[in-house]
Amino acid sequence: MTPEEQRAVDRAEREATSNVDDPDAYWAAVNALYEMGSREVFEHVRPWARSPDPRLRQLVPDVLRALRTEPFDPDRPRPLPFHEETLALLGQMLLTESNVDVLGSIGAANCDLSDPRLAVLMLPFQSYPSADLRLAVVHAIMCGSGDAIRQAMIALSADPDDDVRNWATFGLGSVMTDVAEAPIDGDDVREALFARAEDPHPETRAEAVLGLARRHDSRAFDLVTRALGERPIRWDHYLEAAEALGDPRLREQLLALQEDGWTEVQLAAALAACGGPGR
Repeated sequence: MTPEEQRAVDRAEREATSNVDDPDAYWAAVNALYEMGSREVFEHVRPWARSPDPRLRQLVPDVLRALRTEPFDPDRPRPLPFHEETLALLGQMLLTESNVDVLGSIGAANCDLSDPRLAVLMLPFQSYPSADLRLAVVHAIMCGSGDAIRQAMIALSADPDDDVRNWATFGLGSVMTDVAEAPIDGDDVREALFARAEDPHPETRAEAVLGLARRHDSRAFDLVTRALGERPIRWDHYLEAAEALGDPRLREQLLALQEDGWTEVQLAAALAACGGPGR
């Protein structure tokens, strides 16, 4: 391990075990390791999975989820070099782990790992009392497929916690795909989304309407019309929904938004989809 890597690992360990709760300092230390990953760093972090200190165990998924041996390039994404070893290690941890924070970090790690196998391993925690852990399950299973994953996301879209419900509705409506890479669909999915179209949480409601519009559900038009008639419109999800529907009957409402000062690119796209440019 190079001196720079050693200092970075020591800093991450120090921040993780500090008695001062400083998430910014913690994630700055973890992020620094992402860009200087090496076999030596991986091997140094691996034994923390068996540490009696849950704060060090939590570092394992937090660090290994994005550890790479070269700088991240969004134009040339590459598999993480320690992906398979990381997945095996996290799977082993799930067999015995009981700490909610550690479990949550393992689930959240799948935002970067995007591995359907880890999605399946997180399913047993979907009904856990901790809302934070249930939210981590939502993040973990968005890349998954199959009936068990589908039913879990549908159930989580009705969760009592606003954040869990919002993210699960987003996953169900806009992220999850079938084997043909098309948005997952079916009566069960549509009914779950429609149930959230009247949700008391405004972003969850917007996610549900967008999900229905993406599937051209017959109920989406009235929902979008009502949303576009409200002022102020807080969520551009409804503009995306209008674009997805591409219904000329929405054009006048979209033009009214233009007159209200909306100049967002999304408004122009919605207008184009519903019959042409604005005035």
